[in-house]
Amino acid sequence: MAGGTERARSERRGRPAAGPPRTSADPVRPTEPTGPTGPVTTTLQRRAGNRAVASLMGGGSDPAAARLRTQAPAAGPDVASRLLAGVIPVQRAPGPLTPAQEKAAVVFARGHYDLNSIRVIQVIVGTKVDGNFGPVSAQAVATFQPGAGLGVTGQVDQPTLDAVVARCVTNGQQDYGIYAAAVAGLFVAWARDTRQPLREMLARRWRLAVGLGVVFAAISAFVATRAEDGSGHPDGIEFVAALCWRGIVYGAADGLLLSAFPILLVFAALRDSRLRQRAGGFVAVGAVAMAASLAMTAVYHAGYDDFRSDKLRKPVTGDLIWSVPTLATLNPLGAPIAHVGLHVGAVAHNYDTDLFLPPH
Repeated sequence: MAGGTERARSERRGRPAAGPPRTSADPVRPTEPTGPTGPVTTTLQRRAGNRAVASLMGGGSDPAAARLRTQAPAAGPDVASRLLAGVIPVQRAPGPLTPAQEKAAVVFARGHYDLNSIRVIQVIVGTKVDGNFGPVSAQAVATFQPGAGLGVTGQVDQPTLDAVVARCVTNGQQDYGIYAAAVAGLFVAWARDTRQPLREMLARRWRLAVGLGVVFAAISAFVATRAEDGSGHPDGIEFVAALCWRGIVYGAADGLLLSAFPILLVFAALRDSRLRQRAGGFVAVGAVAMAASLAMTAVYHAGYDDFRSDKLRKPVTGDLIWSVPTLATLNPLGAPIAHVGLHVGAVAHNYDTDLFLPPH
């Protein structure tokens, strides 16, 4: 029994078993032919799928396997060998690429992009998302390229990548949701770690915070409509989605991260300090908090190449406006509401702005 188990394990590993020698009565299993990168059936599985291989090898009723057997009646691994050798044509992925172009596109992608990058590309070009850039993905990229005014190669080179990123920004509104969730998660984690009751913060002078937020949202929207010339925007549901995602969600997240969070962090950190206990201490701490918010805004925008210039002073100056509601009430609702006004005004007035909205 032990010898049989060892032999079975060795056969699965592809090595001879260290057991009693075979006798003439022992069946001899045929050796599986190998292709250029491994066993033929394994390679065929990657190209045609498990179901096709199982049907082909087992004489099943799969229509595709039946057609293959009609072309090459020989059963078993010989059919797989002839398939891989090109004697029997394997149906290729639909698309404009030649076999040579298809192969070159696959090699290029696998040499330049990791699994997660390939998944993003697959989502945008509308093919199966599995992180494996194969012939189907190459043909999908080739189908995408003409619509972006690019040559049809199937390769995700720099021009194609730029077009893919542009498509992601246009259609990938979920990115704003991810960003907003990350910002909210950071704020909640900080509040819990420092034992700042969220309910207490949200209830603190909330009517005044909301009122000031609305007032400064109107001021921010006015600034957005006067800072740049206007442009057209999409109609219908696409415009509504842009107002929700780019205007409300993205604006609220920016207001929380750039203004409310640093202001409340400074006030919490200096709550029991000597500076706070002195006459005029609240004003002094408020000045430090405002400086922290300005610093956060500057560092955030400096992450974009086009803001590493005199252009950086515009969002930093704007922070003096949309931070007022939270600075005056210490309620995290005020600044995000004011910042939403800025973003909604920008979406409605200049949809393609690179000053108030991404991409940069």
